[in-house]
Amino acid sequence: MKKLISIGVALALLATVVLPVAVAADDPPPTYAKIPFTIVGEGLTLIGDLVSSLDAKMSLGLPFDVSQITTPLSEYIQGPLSYTMDMMAWGLDILAQVLEQIVPVYMADFDWIVTLLFDILCKIFMPFGDLQAECNATP
Repeated sequence: MKKLISIGVALALLATVVLPVAVAADDPPPTYAKIPFTIVGEGLTLIGDLVSSLDAKMSLGLPFDVSQITTPLSEYIQGPLSYTMDMMAWGLDILAQVLEQIVPVYMADFDWIVTLLFDILCKIFMPFGDLQAECNATP
């Protein structure tokens, strides 16, 4: 009976710590632009781990551990390669700001290009929520 009570007390204490942390971690990230890189990277890690496990259990005869190759690739995809999204948006922002100054003077009929670039830039970093209000707040 004492073990049952101590297990109940331990579970109650665990619930008082874990539940508030889980609720606090439910905040959405500031941007979803890097999510595709994370999905591809984690998928690659999963495939490597599954193939390595199958090789160990079924003796497939692979000459090397596949996860030794897929894990560094996955880390690269989720890390430095995902930064290309930030760099692309940075480049689009520079291009849009430059065109914002040039297009009205020299190509007034093509003013929609600047609006399109700012919309693409906005949607890269704010794919959810009230896009119209958030994007109209930017230049």
